[in-house]
Amino acid sequence: MTTRLSLTPLTALIVAAPLCAAGGLKPAAPAALAQIRSQESLRVAQSQAQLLGMRAQLGLDADAGFAPVRALTDQFGQTHARFTQTYRGVPVWGGEVIAHTASNGEALAPTAALRGGILLNTTPNLSQEEALAAATADLAPKGPFAYAPTVELVVLPLEGGFAHPGILHAGDQDQAEGHGSAARYALAYHVHTQIENGTVDTRHTDYMIDAHTGAILMKWNSLRTSDATGTANTQYSGTRSIHTNYTGSTYQMVDNFRAMHISTYNLNHS
Repeated sequence: MTTRLSLTPLTALIVAAPLCAAGGLKPAAPAALAQIRSQESLRVAQSQAQLLGMRAQLGLDADAGFAPVRALTDQFGQTHARFTQTYRGVPVWGGEVIAHTASNGEALAPTAALRGGILLNTTPNLSQEEALAAATADLAPKGPFAYAPTVELVVLPLEGGFAHPGILHAGDQDQAEGHGSAARYALAYHVHTQIENGTVDTRHTDYMIDAHTGAILMKWNSLRTSDATGTANTQYSGTRSIHTNYTGSTYQMVDNFRAMHISTYNLNHS
């Protein structure tokens, strides 16, 4: 069997990295695994320090940082810590890295989809309230929001700028420069809105509002219309709930929430 993935670059690599790292390993003994898991927060802190120390190797400058998101210590005793890339403390939209630590505490090659070449004024001219007002004016809702809209300041890549998409191997000094296209970024507010009044005005809409000018840089529909919860027997994480697409009679391996599509074929792709 082979699996074809239509995922974001990092998501595809996240799937591949544990497979490579776990090859030939045996599950840790229960007592040893419990001891390792008790040190998970320390491992995350060590991974964060390691990433900061290898910023140049990752194609990043001294303004780059890494904010912890979550961590998982698997049955082999390996810890996988996910970080959001930041620039001068502001999250970089789509920039993330997963640091891997072996059961013996050795740092393994990180899995990265990072943005480089950022040179940006991170002090906004607009407030969060002004950004929300700009989004609301465009949305023109006919009813109240179902939940209070969320507003977050982010560094938004407009084109180019991939610093290091891939699994970084020991001694790898590759510092890609946007893969042939110039990096451009904007300081933006990500505004997420939800209107759920049971009418045609039921909408979930996301905006990227320029934090300096108030212009709408992007907007998209984030309403899930056919999403259903399924159960997956994973290779490394036991039984988990996942997003699937329900057609009315069957469930498909399609995650509408994160725009992920997984198709499985036999060896001849028939």
